[in-house]
Amino acid sequence: MRNKAFSKIHSYIESKLGKTNDHFMNINIINSISQIATHMHIKIKAYDNTIVPCNAYSMSLAPSGYNKGRIINTLEDSVFGQFKEEFEELFAKVSEENVIATAERNSAKRGTDFETEMDVLLKRWDKLPKTLFSFSEATDAGLKGSREKYTMAGIGGSNMVIDEIAYNLPKFEEVLTSMLEVYDVAKLKDKLIKVDSNGESGRIPATLLMFGSPSSLLNGSKNEEDFINMLRQGLARRMFFSYIKSYEQIQEESARDIINRARQSNELSSEFDIYKSLVSREWLGHVYELDDDSHEMLIEYEKECKLKANKLKEHQEIEKFELSHRYWKAFKLSGLLALIECRKTVTMDDVRDAIDFSEESGKNFNQIMNREPHYVRLFNYISDMETKLTEADLYSNLYFYQSANQGQRRDMKALAAAYAYTKGGFFKETSKNGVMFYEAELLKPVDLNKLVLSYSTDITTGYENVEANWETLCEFFQQDGLHYTAHHLIDGYRKAENATGHINLAVLDVDHNCSIELAQSLLKDYKFGIYTTKRHTEKEHRFRIVMPLKYNIKLNAEDYKKFMQNIMDWLPFETDRQTGQYGRKWLTNTGSCLQNEGILLDPTNFIPDTQKATETKKKIDDMSNLDNVERFFLMQLNDGATRNNTLIKFALMLVDGGADYETVEDKVMMFNDKTEDALPVKEVMETVMKTVRKRISERDV
Repeated sequence: MRNKAFSKIHSYIESKLGKTNDHFMNINIINSISQIATHMHIKIKAYDNTIVPCNAYSMSLAPSGYNKGRIINTLEDSVFGQFKEEFEELFAKVSEENVIATAERNSAKRGTDFETEMDVLLKRWDKLPKTLFSFSEATDAGLKGSREKYTMAGIGGSNMVIDEIAYNLPKFEEVLTSMLEVYDVAKLKDKLIKVDSNGESGRIPATLLMFGSPSSLLNGSKNEEDFINMLRQGLARRMFFSYIKSYEQIQEESARDIINRARQSNELSSEFDIYKSLVSREWLGHVYELDDDSHEMLIEYEKECKLKANKLKEHQEIEKFELSHRYWKAFKLSGLLALIECRKTVTMDDVRDAIDFSEESGKNFNQIMNREPHYVRLFNYISDMETKLTEADLYSNLYFYQSANQGQRRDMKALAAAYAYTKGGFFKETSKNGVMFYEAELLKPVDLNKLVLSYSTDITTGYENVEANWETLCEFFQQDGLHYTAHHLIDGYRKAENATGHINLAVLDVDHNCSIELAQSLLKDYKFGIYTTKRHTEKEHRFRIVMPLKYNIKLNAEDYKKFMQNIMDWLPFETDRQTGQYGRKWLTNTGSCLQNEGILLDPTNFIPDTQKATETKKKIDDMSNLDNVERFFLMQLNDGATRNNTLIKFALMLVDGGADYETVEDKVMMFNDKTEDALPVKEVMETVMKTVRKRISERDV
């Protein structure tokens, strides 16, 4: 803030209470000066000569116990306390004079006795609610009654402070509707009395401050629903916002710092006597006016706000409301910033400060609107834990989960699983002895320079953990007599209990009825390495396939076995099922080795008890009438590949396997017939088989 008085108040509170969030502090200061402006009927004139109250509505969402009570008390007692004391006396004098003036006017107008009119007004005055500097409890009738009293008095206004809005929004719905109505021009549609002493019809300004805890308000329950509805009904466009999601880490003070801070507060406290000067008839009803330059700045800001708002999507209706009206809040605030310095003129710096504050409020509001959904918070909580969690853990530790009903919790977990699905992670639900367990993780992409291996010249001991480079992996596999695992091992000793479970490689043995050439053709879209094993011959190909994973994963022994089985079920050729053992070791060989460049194998399709793995298994089960190769290609088709490209890949795989044209044509036509929405025969012949003829002619040259 450029405003020196504002900065002094800010510094004073920090000297009394310690460092806190700046914007949160500023919200409270603005509310206090707005209360003064409301009681003194301070106004501001727009460039079209419209005169409106200088007032501010504010909302602070912060964790429970975030010092808000101490801040408010310090402002009321130490900063603006003298104003509050002096105001009671001024209120009594002005209200008495205005009631008398109203009685005289009514007597002259109606030709009645002055005393009679006074008696009527005084009886009405006594029936109306007690005037309070600020209030936290009210009915709509009580609010309107107090506004009638302020109208009769010609001084004073409605200053409402609501704590724990999560619980009080339904209670004060009617009152808040009225408070929203009077924000702009201080007027309710239904007139309280015909005119006040100045001939104005019940234009009583108002200030509103609302506090709440994010955990209790934004918890997915009806509280949140009510809050969003209030934002939509007009709360968003009228309010300044402060949003603190969790306690901030404040640097601890030394004992000496605390002593120095207390001394500073004593030095500053004497500077706030100035605010009793605002309690005067000279200030009552003061109207701030802006010069042309200040108006021009605000108009440009208005244009900027509305231009940005127009670019927002239709579903961002509430954000549009808030953004398009920031300039109006800034306009009113500029007068309050002048008032806090006890100036009767608004400066360009006041306007700049008001715009800056409105923008900071807008950032806080956007954080509220774009906060993490509850299902993301649920996912993150589970993923942060080092162990499996039960339903009891979720219920005990997550307020938003506890406050949700059974259906909402079910939906939350389903959305958490969907979130994991789209973000490259997993959300697992497993049952054991009737108890549900939950695991979740967002997986980190694999660094191909850090592939997990452990190797030794001994079968059991002396294993060295390494992070291998993909580019040199063939050199490693072609060494003679090295034993290796796709895990890191604790203490270099190979046994299942010592495997860390961190993996980013899938290792598979192929010993049955599949050539290296066929495996290459089938997996050509993927990144993999193939090296021959000791039993490999030209007639019987025996080899090992090593496939880097897209993400780093960690699995226990049971899940690792299921994970590898899922991969082997997905493959279009047979592999050795024993390779799914935890801590399994393999042997390098001096034979041949080749590498293929392509996409990385996505492990989230195979992690057991996850949505993706379940879907993958269902696809496989649904295609039990197909042979493995047909099913493999059809699954690619179902995953979004084009029909033409899938048929071409299938056909070329057959060609690479040595099939002649007639055999390829028969198998392609049969495969096409098994697919949904099969291509017309003519199209197959003109596209797929045309490519086949070309490839066979190249092959047979």
